[in-house]
Amino acid sequence: MRPQNEMAVSLHRDGFSHAEIATMLTPGASLADAPDPTPLRWGLDDVMWGDDDSVTVLLSGPNGEPYWLELDADRAAALRRDLAGPNA
Repeated sequence: MRPQNEMAVSLHRDGFSHAEIATMLTPGASLADAPDPTPLRWGLDDVMWGDDDSVTVLLSGPNGEPYWLELDADRAAALRRDLAGPNA
């Protein structure tokens, strides 16, 4: 799959409409063309660690509706690497 197709699939999975995705992936589009991100609440102690090295992040959306993000061990490790940055 080409990188642009992978990005379109990822954006669709994140809830963006086909029109929003087309705008964001148009050649010459900038970050200013992207819709504003959904404000999320995520605080200290809002992470649960599973016995199988999985991680569940507890979140709430802009209207306070609760939801969570479950990461298996590999995705949790990738998130830790990404958050640590290139100099870690």
